[in-house]
Amino acid sequence: MHLVSRFVAEAIVFEVGSDSDNVITNTDEGIEVLVAPCELDMNAITEYVTIQHGGTQDAQDDINDAFSEVDLTSNLLVTFFWEE
Repeated sequence: MHLVSRFVAEAIVFEVGSDSDNVITNTDEGIEVLVAPCELDMNAITEYVTIQHGGTQDAQDDINDAFSEVDLTSNLLVTFFWEE
């Protein structure tokens, strides 16, 4: 399991679709989603996180923190999660 910020978790859920079987939990208290990193559209995730942060520097810091230890070319499933 890989801890990310709420904005990043929401962006990943948006990418896979909120009704996807890969979304394990999506509540106000926590988000858990299973996805292969290579399937993520990082441009769309960055755009979503930037809008939520209201600025590019905070968004870029958030993206860097979230994916610094993730191989974005991997097709192995990773559980990304956020909890309050």
